[in-house]
Amino acid sequence: MFVLCIEAPRKDFLAMISHHLVTVMLIIFSFALNVTTFGTAVFVSMDLADIVLAFGKCLKYIEMPDSICDPIFACFMFIWIYTRHFLYGYIIYAWILYGGDYSSKLTHYVVIGLLLVLQSLMFFWLWSIFRIVYKMFANNTGVVDDRSDDEEEKPETSEQDNKQRIV
Repeated sequence: MFVLCIEAPRKDFLAMISHHLVTVMLIIFSFALNVTTFGTAVFVSMDLADIVLAFGKCLKYIEMPDSICDPIFACFMFIWIYTRHFLYGYIIYAWILYGGDYSSKLTHYVVIGLLLVLQSLMFFWLWSIFRIVYKMFANNTGVVDDRSDDEEEKPETSEQDNKQRIV
């Protein structure tokens, strides 16, 4: 969370902060309720896709061709859907059924609420992933992360403006 606060804010800054706060609260509950297996399952379902995403971003930063980066992004997308929606949905279902055995009724519902908030944030990012894929096919370009404002989005200057700056 510290890094999010010191780097340039992205368009999904509030979602990222919310995601990290909810995740920290779920970690605290998993330790406090002594259900670390549950906490570990949530952790693994969250981080598996991030490994592939980080690898793909590294390749993009070293300017590997799109023919290499795009399949890695596709791999990331399928892993994301499987782990963060299918497996994570199963974790939510399991907590709804069996989580009450480990906690009070109030705590049980608080954890369900946190799990559902996290799932809603992941649906927001899934929409962003689909938007990136749509732009990739519509513009016939490689994968481009549109969450941050970078140099490419600055208004272009004309050749005349560039000549005047040189002189």
